[in-house]
Amino acid sequence: MSYEFGDQGQLDVEVSLDAGLPVMTDNDVDGPLEISLPTEVAVADGEVASDGTVVHAADRGDVHAAVQVLDDGVRLRTVLEGSEAPSTYSYEFATGVEPILLDDGSIELVEQFDEGISVVTGTRDSRCR
Repeated sequence: MSYEFGDQGQLDVEVSLDAGLPVMTDNDVDGPLEISLPTEVAVADGEVASDGTVVHAADRGDVHAAVQVLDDGVRLRTVLEGSEAPSTYSYEFATGVEPILLDDGSIELVEQFDEGISVVTGTRDSRCR
């Protein structure tokens, strides 16, 4: 799916039904971003709900995952069904990319090239732009 943001550019979102494949976003400003479903959950391959959300039901445990493509970005949801579910969840980004949470809630994506040498490869706000 592709979205236009006027003079702010375009955002492309790719969501696979395969639970093992990352969600891909790409804009013409910062370039591509890969993000996994939470590594702490065991989920089945996705099914598309009536509203277009890709839902990954729990294979084991009380946690489901869902990916919603919105008019202006993408939302990853972790749905807890019980009190036994883990309380912390990790999302993996592309190799070498580390997300850094900024004070304004946006995320800088920093790529480490060598010890002491890193580059900000992108910045995403809460709407993945």
